[in-house]
Amino acid sequence: MDAAVVPATHSLNDNDSDNSLLMNVNRQIGDKSQRTSTELSPSSRQSERETEPPPHAAQQHKHQSPKFNLNSTLNRRQQSWVDPLEPRIQDTFYLRNKNLDTLRPRYSFLLRRPGNVNSVFLDGSDRQQSAESFFRDGTNANSESPRSSRTASWELDESKIQSEHSKFGTFKGVISRCMLNIFGVIMFLRMGFMVGECGILLSMLIVLLCASVTFITALSMCAIATNGRIEGGGLYYMISRSLGPAFGGTVGLLFGVGNAVAASMYLIGFAEVILKLTGNVFGDDKLMDIRIWSTIALLAEFILTLLGGLKLVMRSSLVLLAFITAVIFLIFVGSIYQIDESKGIIGFERGFSSGNFVDNLYSDFQEFQGVQYDFWLVLGIFFPAVTGIMAGANISSQLKNPGQSIPKGTLTAIGITTVIYIALVIVLGTIVTRKYLIADELILQSISVYEPLFLGGVFAATLSAAMTSLTSAPSILKAVIDDNIVPVLSGCCGGNNNERKMMIISVLIVFCCNLFGSLNMIAPLLTDFYLIAYGVINLSCFLSSMSKSPGWRPGFKYFNKYLALFGAVECVIFMILSGWLYAIMALFIAFLLYQYIAYIDPDVDWGKVSESRQYYDAFTAVLKLDKGVNFTPNQSQFHVKHWRPGFLVLCGDPLHRPHLIHFANTLSKSHSPTFFASICTDLVLHRTNVCKFQQLHYGNYLPRRLLNTGKKGFFDAVFAASFREGASMLMQCVGLGALRPNTLVLGYRHNWRLDMKLSNEYIEVIRDALEMGYAVIILRNFSYIHWKSVTCDQSQLAAPHRLSDDANSSDVCIELADKQQTNAGQQKHESVLGALKRMFLSQKDTLELRNQSLVELKSEAVAAMNGPFIDVWWLIDDGGLTVLLPYLMKLHRFWRDCRLRLNIIANSNAVSQEYLNVYHLMKEFRLPYDEPNLIEVDEGRQNPTPETMRRFHQLTDHGIDFQRDVIRPKVIKRWLKVSELVHQHSKHSQVIVLNLPLPTTFYKGDDRKDAKDESQKKYKQSMNGKVYFAILEMLTENLPPVMLIRGNGESALTFYSE
Repeated sequence: MDAAVVPATHSLNDNDSDNSLLMNVNRQIGDKSQRTSTELSPSSRQSERETEPPPHAAQQHKHQSPKFNLNSTLNRRQQSWVDPLEPRIQDTFYLRNKNLDTLRPRYSFLLRRPGNVNSVFLDGSDRQQSAESFFRDGTNANSESPRSSRTASWELDESKIQSEHSKFGTFKGVISRCMLNIFGVIMFLRMGFMVGECGILLSMLIVLLCASVTFITALSMCAIATNGRIEGGGLYYMISRSLGPAFGGTVGLLFGVGNAVAASMYLIGFAEVILKLTGNVFGDDKLMDIRIWSTIALLAEFILTLLGGLKLVMRSSLVLLAFITAVIFLIFVGSIYQIDESKGIIGFERGFSSGNFVDNLYSDFQEFQGVQYDFWLVLGIFFPAVTGIMAGANISSQLKNPGQSIPKGTLTAIGITTVIYIALVIVLGTIVTRKYLIADELILQSISVYEPLFLGGVFAATLSAAMTSLTSAPSILKAVIDDNIVPVLSGCCGGNNNERKMMIISVLIVFCCNLFGSLNMIAPLLTDFYLIAYGVINLSCFLSSMSKSPGWRPGFKYFNKYLALFGAVECVIFMILSGWLYAIMALFIAFLLYQYIAYIDPDVDWGKVSESRQYYDAFTAVLKLDKGVNFTPNQSQFHVKHWRPGFLVLCGDPLHRPHLIHFANTLSKSHSPTFFASICTDLVLHRTNVCKFQQLHYGNYLPRRLLNTGKKGFFDAVFAASFREGASMLMQCVGLGALRPNTLVLGYRHNWRLDMKLSNEYIEVIRDALEMGYAVIILRNFSYIHWKSVTCDQSQLAAPHRLSDDANSSDVCIELADKQQTNAGQQKHESVLGALKRMFLSQKDTLELRNQSLVELKSEAVAAMNGPFIDVWWLIDDGGLTVLLPYLMKLHRFWRDCRLRLNIIANSNAVSQEYLNVYHLMKEFRLPYDEPNLIEVDEGRQNPTPETMRRFHQLTDHGIDFQRDVIRPKVIKRWLKVSELVHQHSKHSQVIVLNLPLPTTFYKGDDRKDAKDESQKKYKQSMNGKVYFAILEMLTENLPPVMLIRGNGESALTFYSE
């Protein structure tokens, strides 16, 4: 609601004709700036006196609009064409986590008045310094200086132009890198094994299935990569900034470990080649030789990495790709004429004529090295041969045009490698017999035109890929550590030199994997790591599309969300079928990591896709609650059997009154919206401060971390001219559609006698709430409950000391005045019996306590035997809310040990009828109350005792004459009688639930003709407030926590099913 249209209730000048809140606020700001000026030096005050305008000029200034500071904070290049005060469209979007107030000056910065915007939130010298700097140079002292803000992020210097020219194109940046990562040890050492085991047809199917996974993943990856800039971390950065820290951290850790496993696979492949050439060198055990050679290669790779060997690999990537391409080309050339029957190579002509092609067309799974292989095991071994598609996306920030280069380059690399793989399958199946395909790991060397060149290609492919993986693993793990989303790792691996720590960890992982000593054992494990990563990429693309967020605008359009979902499911299926043991282990580890990161809930703001989807689902769900029916003002949108109480809790600052938050959380079993709110009546606030005002009030959500509670809730803060106007704003505007509160929760105003004007405003809020169809709940003494306990027990209730009549404490926020909240936590836990005895010492003399000692001991014994009670005094038919809320309280574990006791007051001549009526109602409503406690009141004892009347007159300052001043004396006396009965029957209860008296007019006063109408009206209002608060005081003082409830008349209970 615009504050400018709210009528002001506190006018600074009674003669002003303008009653708008904005003008009052501006005048108040001007007064504050004048008070600030009095704190300046004597010389400054003297100069101000000399230049001070005449009084009539100052009076005229109050009715003028605010003046503006027309000195722009923008330089000429930043100014808009249409208005030099406005910024032109520039590249400030690239400035992350920067204060853009001077680059995009807001309307509030144009105002001359020093009391506006940030300065109203400063104190003392800071406010003065901010005001002086605002008048001096048109800027705020706490904001960044315009000179520093003008540092040219938009001005391209020579170095930036040169960096633009040094960026990569499609071929060098994407195609070459992807192909260099895809062509690897599996192609050179396991292609013949796959054809020998599966045959030509199934081998081609394996290639196509693996290519389908990478193709679908590439489409999803292109969509994600072209939806924003990808920075350090590659795949981890892509997933974490899309699906959040839980998914991102899990995939980042697994993918980092997977890169280390990939380095081990390449080194084991290198060792197999060395072993094939040299034979057993370190003993007769082939496995031990592979372990030793791979460890020696790891040590050499580690030393080269420390010396900067990766830079050499990156700079010579095109040379390496050309070399490997030449090796593959020589294999195809050699297949045309190479014939060596001793190695099973029979050539094309004989391969077709002898039937070798037909024999190798179908599968013949055999046992190899003690393992019986099938289709899915072979697929798990071959799958690492198609990985490497992330190479281009990982350096998207270094590409000239990522939106075009990543899709074209990645898909082109997948297409080229897939065609080459299928061609090699056909060639091997045609010219080589099955026996040698399985037994000879270097069969491609025998086919090649020049065998030494082939070995050079194998060494170049394995060692360069191993170095790339060995350096990629620490960088990915370092990105996860730097984001501090896994505190366990951040504690031991973070800090200085964490990159070296990650390198050492990666080397240890590679060494442990080298101990397997078998390429066929490492490849399936690596397959699971890659399939998890690819599956999450597809899932991320699907969820991003389903989020329907305006921020999902990928430059790559040729993707489909359902195809991405199919790709994610396909990855999971391949994991399970290719090796269920490895799959279960990998998924279990991933699940534990995900649950751990989700549990600690890292404090990061990356814009998770799930939040966008939750927003969309919540929005559509609220719209679905609209039945399209015209409702009457007091009619609920829900059937009475589905009615829920929604709460609007005026708690002020939650950190100052946490007991209201905790109590509202115990009503969470109603599963209805609960809104917490604060009202600020500081007139210094200007309407342009709404944004910062909301930021200072926890961003519309309950600060549950500061309150040490796991419950979530909504929090709204408004500023208004008065508490009543603020409450009216909240009751009208809080909520969305059917998710609106219907019950107002207030704290009891203890020091109501200090300022009857504010106390009358408190009563008016209750009346406004009832008139708007709200139910009202007033809480007293709930701050004395030990809320951190698991359950509520009598020993956990601290004694509520009665506030003295001359208390001088003031309300920080008018709806609550519990000044002893901070001291309640320091008090020792006392029994209710002892606490109540001390409370009554001020009202009863020692003799009366001695006479009643036996009664007290008996009451204590009964209370201890029966257990804690929630005493409900249902006196008025308010729709059933008074008996429903205690039931909802009992559903929470904090109140579950309490018993529900219903107290009914009836005349002596209608006791049995009243008892049966209430008893059957509770049975029909299915509420777990004990048998009703019917309290009989004789006709001769319906008036309160003289002691009660004396206390009432004491609270009203002896200004009430029941015969002359009171409109409904009988009603007042009945409520005072109720207070006696409550003190008599419920003083040992855990909580007392009681109907709230209706805030009608009680005082009519003496119509004195010599009094002014306005003063007489104020006097009547004050006395009426005293009468009402005296009734509330009598009902709640010196008692356990009391909850006064007044329903809105709408039925909250029913025993009908239609």
